[in-house]
Amino acid sequence: MWQLLAALAALLPLGLAEEGCGPGPYALSPPFDQKHSEDVCKTCVSANCRWCPFSQSCAHPSSWFSGRDSSCMNKNDFKPVESGNGCGAPPTEWMTLLESNYGKGLSASGANGDLMRCLQGRVERWQMWPDPDPRAVDWGDGELSDFSCASALIREAVVASLSTGSSFMNFMLNNSAEQLVKARALSEGWEATERETNFCAVYKQFFPKEYCEVKTYGEYDFSQLRKAYSSYASQGGDVPSDYSNDLKDSLQRGPLRPSDLKKEALFLTTWDFKYSLLMGFEEKSNLEKMVRGDKEAIPLKDHLRSNPYSLLQRVFSLVQIKILKKKDVYVLVLANENHGLERKISPEKVPAEGVVQRYDLKGKSRKQTKKSINPYVGINGDFTEQQQNELRLRNWQCKNFLKYLQPDLSWLESHDLTEYSLFVEVAGNSVGCSGLPKVPLCNACLEDTTTLAIVDYFKDKTWTSTSPKKFSAQMMEFAGQVCLTDKKEGMESWQVFLIVFSVAVLLVGGAFLGWKYGAGFMRSDRPHELRDAPQSMEMTQQNLHQQGTQGPPAGWNQGWNQGYQGAPPGYYNQGAPQNFA
Repeated sequence: MWQLLAALAALLPLGLAEEGCGPGPYALSPPFDQKHSEDVCKTCVSANCRWCPFSQSCAHPSSWFSGRDSSCMNKNDFKPVESGNGCGAPPTEWMTLLESNYGKGLSASGANGDLMRCLQGRVERWQMWPDPDPRAVDWGDGELSDFSCASALIREAVVASLSTGSSFMNFMLNNSAEQLVKARALSEGWEATERETNFCAVYKQFFPKEYCEVKTYGEYDFSQLRKAYSSYASQGGDVPSDYSNDLKDSLQRGPLRPSDLKKEALFLTTWDFKYSLLMGFEEKSNLEKMVRGDKEAIPLKDHLRSNPYSLLQRVFSLVQIKILKKKDVYVLVLANENHGLERKISPEKVPAEGVVQRYDLKGKSRKQTKKSINPYVGINGDFTEQQQNELRLRNWQCKNFLKYLQPDLSWLESHDLTEYSLFVEVAGNSVGCSGLPKVPLCNACLEDTTTLAIVDYFKDKTWTSTSPKKFSAQMMEFAGQVCLTDKKEGMESWQVFLIVFSVAVLLVGGAFLGWKYGAGFMRSDRPHELRDAPQSMEMTQQNLHQQGTQGPPAGWNQGWNQGYQGAPPGYYNQGAPQNFA
């Protein structure tokens, strides 16, 4: 019996150690430097735990008690440490990569927190940080880690696509003679460029057998589009002078956010909500034809040159990622579909929910009474019920909307595209469109502010869809029905204010002029304006004398002047005597 008790007593420290080993105070977190690693290592082994130098985590010393909690990644190259003497090893390669490329941004609320959450859900005994986005989907640790991996990789992939937009053109110019065959092959298709990323360099350190790949598409074509958006294709408002730098800045501000437009999180937004990303894009071939042109259908850039206020949602970049043992996924970067209306209404870090009503509208190709099952975006039936099937725009705004819509529909028809939608966002108060694109993209009225855009315009005709010509005609007909140009209209609040203000200005101005010149008239010393009795009498008598009717009255004891300085012609009498006294 005493032998059994002795054995249990010997194992007791290991059992107690199980409670203290693992994530928590013994798991290394930034900064990833040698001094910090050594301190955490000593804390770990002092609690009768075992330090794993590759994963920088604290494990249970015996697998008999904790199984996987005692394992150490890559233990053949990095021997586990069980005493303080073994602490203080140089940083691993992944530690150096993280610290040199991401630094302070690796904090829980930092710009690169998504990279840490990606690893925390995969590396042994790393403690998971909560998502900093208050609107985040209610995910478990595994789902949050998966999303964070995608977020970190997508951001680096898109930034890489922005950095060398002229690489394709430079290759064509410099190497076409030496590598004629390769250059010709590239010129006949959309070039795909494999990109190395810091994220994949770190990820492969832990999981060398897993996928982590990035490709970018059409770098030169998209670089030209981004330049066009800042120049002749500007939609007005606070347009960035360089969309490439502006998009890069947005991507580097923080992790991507799951959009509430789709509960399955296929739509993402940048941390600052300025740009949208469609994950799982499937129409690469159609997009290439639109951007570069196809037969007689002109390129998107040329269409925008003729139609700067086009309602087409702007596209900025296309990348492809492969991670987490999954198939290739295309990600399309787009302009925000509401042109920044939500941020204008709710300028806090996260826009308040319910500040706008959203609608995805189509013509007769969709049943007009059908309602949406998505609580965040309504369709035609919801629009009819909530907005009485009417865009609350002024007549002149509707005319502009229809004017700019027609060329867009014709261009989409020329590319054989169907299934696109008119995306409408309505704010229940007139916040105005200052800083946002101009009419017809943003429309401020008495009661509402409404933004309009054409979205999802990358699908071509399928056996289930309406022909492109018929579809565009139905969309134009629908637009004319919901945005009438001959409505009876009252005055807008700004018009009433302008009238009241103008009347007030006239009244105040008239009062001021009356005070200034009326009072001046009474005070003037000019003879035709005198009001002093003796001088008035003198003026009258002099005029009579000039006319030969009479001289000064009897008993007039005032001097008789030849005239008055500054008096108008006719008041002078140079032949009059100097004094009649």
